[in-house]
Amino acid sequence: MRTFVTVSHTVPPDGSWGLDDLAGAAGRVDLLCRNVQAALHHSHDLRRDARVALVFAADPERPRTVLVDPRTIRNLHPDERSTAGRVRKALRHPCPDPWFEEVESGLSVAPFGLADALSELGGTPVALDRDGEALEATVATGRMPPDPVFLMGDHLPLSEEELAVAPDALRVSLGPVWLHGNHAITIVHYVLDRAQAGS
Repeated sequence: MRTFVTVSHTVPPDGSWGLDDLAGAAGRVDLLCRNVQAALHHSHDLRRDARVALVFAADPERPRTVLVDPRTIRNLHPDERSTAGRVRKALRHPCPDPWFEEVESGLSVAPFGLADALSELGGTPVALDRDGEALEATVATGRMPPDPVFLMGDHLPLSEEELAVAPDALRVSLGPVWLHGNHAITIVHYVLDRAQAGS
């Protein structure tokens, strides 16, 4: 199972934003929705070998993590507005207990920051870092774990404090150019899919 974790630094974690300005007043929810689509959608279906966790870190006193699991979610459409509506629904759901609570099938929320989310998700952290080792080299040498948890920021990079949450994470690079998150996810899928297919 591949897990893609995006840390959101600007989206209000209480879901107090509308659906008409996802790139502005909502704090760049549009980027998060594109990451969900890139991670989970392919032509005419959803991938079953990946999941997405969105960590909302704009308010350190009230963090939230939304988990999207394509194995059980229903009617996840490939457009930003409807995906944003599902994310907002999860954020508005009360979650007083320290575990993931299912809001609807395949959509869960927990009062987790990044450290707690990584602990609960399991797997092996892999930070997307422009200065890391090339992804292809990591895969070719057999050092890509079977259950990678890819960490990335939104329009802001992960801070050193956030990276310190997973100090032993592999750091892999997709090249010298700073990419959009959804493009990075597509490249990761491409490289790993080809490696699994033996080509």
